[in-house]
Amino acid sequence: MNYQKIMAIVLVALSNLSAATPVVAFSDFEQRRGVALDRLIQRPFPSPICRVPAIVQDRCSWGQLVQLLAHVSKPVGPNDAGDFDAQFNVALNRITQTLAVPSETGATEDTAYSLHFLTGGLLFRILKLTAPLKGQTTDLLSPETRSKATHIFGVWASSECKLVNANPKQVWHIWGSENHGLQHDQTCWAAATLLSESPDNSYFSYQDGSSPSQQIDAWTLYIKSYLSERGRHGMLIEYFSPTYTDYTLVNVYNFFDFGADPDMRKLARSFLDLWWAMWAQEQIGGVHGGSKARAYPAETLADGPADGLAWLYFGLAKLDRLIGRPANVIPVTSRYMIPNAIARIALRSPSHEPFEVWTRVLGIAARPREDGWYSLDLHGGSVMRYAFVTPDFIMGSGMRAPLPEKRWTEISSQNVWSGLTLQGEPAKRIFVTVDAQGGRSTYNATRVVQSRGAQLIQRNSGPFAKGAGKTSIVIGGGLAYIERGGWVFIDDAAYVALRPVHGGYLADRLSGRLKLMDDNSPVVIQAASRSAYPNFKAFQDAVVARRLDARDGRVTFEGLNDAGAITLPADPSEPITKDGAPIEINSAFAFKSAYVSGDWNQGTIRIGADGAIEEIKF
Repeated sequence: MNYQKIMAIVLVALSNLSAATPVVAFSDFEQRRGVALDRLIQRPFPSPICRVPAIVQDRCSWGQLVQLLAHVSKPVGPNDAGDFDAQFNVALNRITQTLAVPSETGATEDTAYSLHFLTGGLLFRILKLTAPLKGQTTDLLSPETRSKATHIFGVWASSECKLVNANPKQVWHIWGSENHGLQHDQTCWAAATLLSESPDNSYFSYQDGSSPSQQIDAWTLYIKSYLSERGRHGMLIEYFSPTYTDYTLVNVYNFFDFGADPDMRKLARSFLDLWWAMWAQEQIGGVHGGSKARAYPAETLADGPADGLAWLYFGLAKLDRLIGRPANVIPVTSRYMIPNAIARIALRSPSHEPFEVWTRVLGIAARPREDGWYSLDLHGGSVMRYAFVTPDFIMGSGMRAPLPEKRWTEISSQNVWSGLTLQGEPAKRIFVTVDAQGGRSTYNATRVVQSRGAQLIQRNSGPFAKGAGKTSIVIGGGLAYIERGGWVFIDDAAYVALRPVHGGYLADRLSGRLKLMDDNSPVVIQAASRSAYPNFKAFQDAVVARRLDARDGRVTFEGLNDAGAITLPADPSEPITKDGAPIEINSAFAFKSAYVSGDWNQGTIRIGADGAIEEIKF
């Protein structure tokens, strides 16, 4: 059959994926989407060329699936369905091979290479997008190919998916990590969907004795509860991780596009709307500038969460940042579109007034990790994510309850990032980093307090941190600086001042690092808009004149421009303060800003401003 006729069926399927009506935020979205699809076909990442012999670490099947998804989402593609079917079989064969071979490290099991880790989401998406509509007989895939793909899901799900783990009252009981857990849940739901739709599997039985229909009912209830609970409690634990956000969000796109339950689709849309609203208010030039968890050192230099999708949705940042992430093909081929209320947040006036963003996030463990499962405490301490957003810079901090490292789940406390992002190139960032001892991760490595453009940050030690090594200040993007009286000053998109409180530093201009002579010294970072001062020297004079007290281990800095006096106490078990009062960590709100607001555990969130308001419910 002619491919154009086949694609007409596929495009109708795309238009009927969800009952929700998308709001077109701008006219050139489809043009950018077409450009992205072309690039994903021409230069898929990773490479679709496979290594011989097969090894687990070769992600060539991802490149093959990315290319196929991009093909099936365009009106022009291969000459006939047979070509598509044959190419899909190549990917299926490779997936079957790599799931069965040991890794190069000799490990018998590595969950990063299991079916659930992105592979299942990509496979499921192809199977659903190419399926014939009700009453239609044309299919891009042969019955044998569909059966083969469904069999892969069945083999995996028979032992991996248990009804006991789909308890809707246990959605804060997380397997592996937040992104692994949701990918696993999505693959269980996808497997049950495919098995229940396939007449070949009408008698399929899981190892726990359940049937596909029982599984799909259980996972649908679980996923609805999961999405609702995140919206009520500050959203994700691995907040704005440059690596893992992609692998979490794509599952929700699949729920939105392919969920048979209308409430699931509605909750998935609400989740995506809220996440993008949170991102939009904390971005500058398409770069996320707020605090982050699970931000590996190499990624903190220039990467960000959901890189590249800002270009797709808003025309911000660059296309290249989209292409290099294989998970992005799912949003690119999704029917989800950004509502006007959120687009207006992202595309706000470049001369907007500064505003504050407060978000309360869970992170405390209800009990120690056991058999790979984390349990979150809904009533214990929290993380208060705070960001100060201006047209010139964003400063963000993850201010945590003053608790020992063992009280936190590792998915919350691993490689936390607080710092400053300047308008311009993504690498124009200034932040304190603590090197990991014996690995690539630290846990609860810093404590921080911030008000407006003033930040105090210090390495944690003793029982309050794990894996915390040497401390440095990173000055990224090749930013030039001068030194004056112990302070370092930068004149760029904004004025910046920074210094360790005591001990001094060794400057390594090649790496852009200031290595602290005393790794336990607090660091002051002060940013201000250039328009607030007559010139660079006036800013320097104002900073040098500010009160900086350091006595008996307690440090107070009086910030510029109504920031007040922020304090790190000598005892890390005591609360951080502003103007002598503890900063509230366990607030009555989940979200509070000029653009996103909602109370803790209430489920009604208001998004937008200036007459463009969206109210969503969880």
